Amino acid sequence: PAVGACPRRRRRGADRGRIAGPAGGASGPALSFVDYAPVHLLTSATLDRIGSLHPDGTVDLRRYRPNLVVRTAPGAAGFVENRWVGRRLRIGAQLVVRVVVNTPRCAIPTLAHGELPRDTNALRVLADHNRLPVLDRGELACAGVYAQVVEPGTIRHGDQVSLLPSDGDG
Repeated sequence: PAVGACPRRRRRGADRGRIAGPAGGASGPALSFVDYAPVHLLTSATLDRIGSLHPDGTVDLRRYRPNLVVRTAPGAAGFVENRWVGRRLRIGAQLVVRVVVNTPRCAIPTLAHGELPRDTNALRVLADHNRLPVLDRGELACAGVYAQVVEPGTIRHGDQVSLLPSDGDG
């Protein structure tokens, strides 16, 4: 897998491409536009799966607002990042993130986004095909995962993404 587009939380100057944040998995006033954790990852396999389940819709990553899109290997199918919860990812040479929870989706993906039309099925597809337990909130419609920064670093489009052994894997 490799890093794709980074459509939000863009930085300028020397900090461009650098991902950093608190070690915790909760939003705070120091971080704007953060729902639960500083990093929201979404894979191309998930976008492809949503598209196959909703062929009449407009599947576009802007609906789901990730800060990182991971381009998965050919043949990767389904909501692959669901299996990353509790694991660490190395992105590029420096950045390491810990995936803390699946990302529950609200009504925002159903709204019009610029030239993207309103699409109520953008959430319905997830509710029908990817409901997962999220903390103590029960099973919710999910797309993507939230992650916390373990080792900050600079990343670039095309950087490799590696799933690291679990903390208990030795």
